[in-house]
Amino acid sequence: ADALWAALFLGAGAVLLIFYRQRRALFLLVPLLVADLAVQTWDSPEVGPAASEGHVLDEILHLTPRAPRPRRVTVLLDWGEGNNATYAAGLEGVTGYGPTPIQRVLTLLHATYTGRIQAPLPLDDDPNFPRLNVDSDLAGFFASPFAVLKSDEPHEKLRLRGTRALPRVYWVGAFEQADDQHVTAALHRAALGNQAVLSELLDWPSGEPAGPLEAADIEVGVNHLKATVRAPRDGLAVILDPFFPGWTARVDGAPAPLLRANFAFEAVPLKAGVHTLELSYFPARLLSGLGVALLTLFVTFLLLRSPPAKRGNASR
Repeated sequence: ADALWAALFLGAGAVLLIFYRQRRALFLLVPLLVADLAVQTWDSPEVGPAASEGHVLDEILHLTPRAPRPRRVTVLLDWGEGNNATYAAGLEGVTGYGPTPIQRVLTLLHATYTGRIQAPLPLDDDPNFPRLNVDSDLAGFFASPFAVLKSDEPHEKLRLRGTRALPRVYWVGAFEQADDQHVTAALHRAALGNQAVLSELLDWPSGEPAGPLEAADIEVGVNHLKATVRAPRDGLAVILDPFFPGWTARVDGAPAPLLRANFAFEAVPLKAGVHTLELSYFPARLLSGLGVALLTLFVTFLLLRSPPAKRGNASR
């Protein structure tokens, strides 16, 4: 429905520009833009002041590493207590606030309760705020070393609980391939950290299970990750960040293939040795979208510059 309204408003704007090729047509576009904005955001939740929210985690910040080291934490508090808490603290939250736009991550969150990967549910059947079951072996894939829970002690608000987290970046010596419909058993094996499950086959055979061997000097930025990975033999560097279009990998400065691993995450093939691994994110569609926007502005400029057609007498 929103796309239909957007198309209607866009069509109305195009008609204005075509039939009223004058500067005052720009002023006629303003109500259309306002109406489009109202339609697209009418059911969005209200935006409240964030200054008073999100400080519930302040008392545990000294236990987390300083940036740019990985700072991922699972927050299992009641809705309302942890609003914006991870953002205000500069942490990466495994809160499941959503519905998350990355369907595979949402599916894996559900699997920490059911123990198996299920087919995607209709969007209206998904819970709005899925949580992580830290008792599941699959919870290790979220690379959150501890969870924040409400304390039962009267003298403290929060308590920390360690989790079976895998390292954010690590080497494994073995892998197997499985499609999404048959990935559950392989995913439980990969949860041990000594092998990975890939969505596609590599061009070299798997070795014996080994690992996880945690990477060193891990640095995490907004659109960048860097780590030093020691590979005792040929294998994979597994990165427990969601696999998503736009991410690219480089090994020792050279482009490297980026694979989907462990259902929702990333992996890079490595030869034996010590390597510098870098991941960068740039949305591939940004350039095409920018090109369309610039072309639209150019056409609009030409339409406004051209004089309006004069209505002369009909030819005899």
